[in-house]
Amino acid sequence: MLRRYIKSLLEFENVKDLNVENLYLPLKILLEKFLKSEERKNIHVSISQKASKVLNPDFRISNVNGKTVGYIEAILPGTDFERILNSKQIRNNHMVFANIILTDFYEFRLFRNSKMIDRVELASRKISLQGALPPVKDSFGFYDLLDLFFDFIQFRTYTASSLSDLLKIKTGFLELVIRKLTKDDREKIHFPMLSHELDKQLKEILNNDYFAKFYSKIIVYSLFDARTRTDEDFIRRNAYECVSNSDKIIYKILKCLSSDDLDDQIAWIIDDIVEVLDSADIENIMVEFYDDCIEQVHAVCFFEKCFGIDNQQYLKTINNILQNK
Repeated sequence: MLRRYIKSLLEFENVKDLNVENLYLPLKILLEKFLKSEERKNIHVSISQKASKVLNPDFRISNVNGKTVGYIEAILPGTDFERILNSKQIRNNHMVFANIILTDFYEFRLFRNSKMIDRVELASRKISLQGALPPVKDSFGFYDLLDLFFDFIQFRTYTASSLSDLLKIKTGFLELVIRKLTKDDREKIHFPMLSHELDKQLKEILNNDYFAKFYSKIIVYSLFDARTRTDEDFIRRNAYECVSNSDKIIYKILKCLSSDDLDDQIAWIIDDIVEVLDSADIENIMVEFYDDCIEQVHAVCFFEKCFGIDNQQYLKTINNILQNK
């Protein structure tokens, strides 16, 4: 299995204008063979859609229920790891995604909550560059790294403060994705009905940056609001079922998010946010935050505190839209 993978890397070494996407398939096949050998039939490996790849990692690993296990960020062989680790995109990804591998296809580094916890060199690229097939250097270490990666479970005990901090980070990433995707055309985000309604209410103040900032926060608020209304498993595809369709804007946003046609760039980060909310004890968090029970407060208060919104016009606009005014 490993020898065949390394041989496939060797075959690409002489390819002119090699890009990272050329090496996706060999790695995907290797991961799937490993999963099969370990009888982990409930885990699926997917590759980010090339056309929409803006900020997300290259691979997403999920279980049969659609819950994220982790991500893999791939770089071209020969790329300086240290330079990449200091790049803004990789730093963002490591802050946003809790379980992620960074690899140049020869070396694999596993990060957990921004800290590197394992590192394995599978084979020497120097030998490949000489036209020879390099031997496997550390098969047991590589398998141990994969086991550690695939065993990850998104579960933490959040306080109101830690949940707020994490939602800020993930919402900031979502804002960047939305800004990229809607730079030329807002309808790329597949929310044309909602865009029209928001345009109508925000009028001339809705430039692209404001749109991204506003939309990301409204999406996260809608998910948070829906999560406060259920004790069942909470996933992106059924979040809209947790709210009444009388909550017009929230219901429409969550209904759009449930679509199988949602762009991967949006879907992956939304799924990540949903899984954080699903694993959090929302009722206890709300009790802690308000020293009161969840039924007696409106989740928008947590939202206001979470994002530290001090622009009263901005806040008024958000409240009006959420309350369907």
